[in-house]
Amino acid sequence: MKTEERRVDCKGTVITYYLTRKKVKNVNMRIKSDGAVLISASPDVPLYFIENFIRSKYDFIVRSIERLNGEDKMRSREPGEDVFWQEGSVLPYLGEQYTVRVRFGEEDRVCISGGELVVSTCDRENAAFVNMLVRNWLYNRTAELFKRLDSEVSEEFMRRYGVKPALIKMKNMKSRWGSCHISDGVIVMNTRLIYYPENSVRYVFIHEYAHFIVPDHSSRFYRVVEEFMPDHKYWAAKLK
Repeated sequence: MKTEERRVDCKGTVITYYLTRKKVKNVNMRIKSDGAVLISASPDVPLYFIENFIRSKYDFIVRSIERLNGEDKMRSREPGEDVFWQEGSVLPYLGEQYTVRVRFGEEDRVCISGGELVVSTCDRENAAFVNMLVRNWLYNRTAELFKRLDSEVSEEFMRRYGVKPALIKMKNMKSRWGSCHISDGVIVMNTRLIYYPENSVRYVFIHEYAHFIVPDHSSRFYRVVEEFMPDHKYWAAKLK
């Protein structure tokens, strides 16, 4: 079986779809979690019939992509990995909101300009590719932020308490912002923290490093946290 990438104009909007020719009874359509439109059809079905079928499903496709785009999830402040980033999406980043704008560009590039996250690509009509560019940008910014904050926080804990720098791991977690594995010297940080203010992320690092000194959540533990961040309650509240 061979899959071909094609485009069809629907009500003035270009939809990219992936056509697979195989022995099937009907023309079938499936929309993946990344928003890609998959079509399967028998080799004897003419292209115009397939494209008319896609046009007839335009409203369904748009609704499905909007659902995947996670409008409600983005408003809830906790967008997960299943959010589909595309033109017009509202992306929370370090406590601010940025509207995704897709522009033509000879080189693939993502940057913040004013109140927008600008995605430049020559393949601007490929929604799945745009989504991938935004995801890669977010991942890289998260890794950079975690590396810098870990360096700053671990240096202070080393200076005051002799705590060695931890091995930092990144993971998307549903129920916690960070976790500390004391015996292994490992701290796991939630990748969704990139959506919140930098000081809130710093608080999570301080919280986890404090567990190397006090393993529980006793008053002594929070005295250690307060030593490094006197206003920790304010920044912790941003995460709720």
